[in-house]
Amino acid sequence: MSKLRHTLQLLHRGALSTRQIGAALGISKSTVSEIASYARVAGVDWATALRLNGDELQARLYKPTLAREARHLSLQHLG
Repeated sequence: MSKLRHTLQLLHRGALSTRQIGAALGISKSTVSEIASYARVAGVDWATALRLNGDELQARLYKPTLAREARHLSLQHLG
């Protein structure tokens, strides 16, 4: 199981703190918090995470961001 999926599983269970989850998985508590935040923003709960393969899960949580210039250019095409 990937650390990303395992983190979401442990967060879902709710029995451990972010510090404890980080220690168990060998990642920082801030990384655990970031994963929780990205999942919340993406609308990915544990049931959704179970249905996605590893690449799909990562893509849902870590959508590529557009460079500031690219966002500006793409908005010009809309209007």
